Amino acid sequence: MDYPAHAKPNRAVVIVEETKVAGLFHNPDAKRLAAELFEGQQLRLERDYRNPYDRWAMAVKCPDGEVLGYVSCDVAEVVGRLSEGGRCLHGEVLSAEGLRQGARVSMAVVLDD
Repeated sequence: MDYPAHAKPNRAVVIVEETKVAGLFHNPDAKRLAAELFEGQQLRLERDYRNPYDRWAMAVKCPDGEVLGYVSCDVAEVVGRLSEGGRCLHGEVLSAEGLRQGARVSMAVVLDD
């Protein structure tokens, strides 16, 4: 079915069903930030070209722009290549919890099509 350009339905494709947000241990605000997240919340994904540890680093940011952590290195290259190709991506919180030391956040990576 063909839709007029202004009436095309929004589609989102999950490209990574579940991955951990990496680097939370190194973020002193991770526990506070994780406590503010809720299931289904969208997270911003942005390339971090200055990261000396991972050439495909993708920062995971809270809706207000504060850096939470990074896309896990096991999927960062795929996500980074899609981003480099001009694709719009976002993270979607699956779970978030504060721990005694730090936090744990898992997310899906979604391609906005």
